[in-house]
Amino acid sequence: MASFHDHNIDQVMIDARSAVIRLNTSLEEEGANLLGIAEFTGVAAYHFAGDALGTIINDLEETDPIALYESFAGPIQAAWFSNGGSAAWVAGKQEAGAFIAANRLRGFEITSSVGMVGAIWCRGFSGVVGPVAPRSSAM
Repeated sequence: MASFHDHNIDQVMIDARSAVIRLNTSLEEEGANLLGIAEFTGVAAYHFAGDALGTIINDLEETDPIALYESFAGPIQAAWFSNGGSAAWVAGKQEAGAFIAANRLRGFEITSSVGMVGAIWCRGFSGVVGPVAPRSSAM
């Protein structure tokens, strides 16, 4: 998996109809400009907390989806019980386990040095990080 360590989150795009979340990232380090795209498909649920304006990613890693559920159960259950946020499967560990297994969901956790932390439960992930071509000075 591509490393997004120290990347800034420049844009968070959530396409509810297509069940896709895309994070566009960048890193400027020692004269190199890198852009990254982390795309999550078949998204069943997510939870983001903290400031996404200036977030610096510490890590974006795949993790056990049940353990991830247990870590984030409090806020996603609160959203479900108060206003129907998330989905019914988040209501309890048994429901979550059954739903995650039946839908073959993967878990991804975002930690940060500064800013947003989060969790995403989805079916697919692709991540790419690459250099930005230098701009030509010729006009």
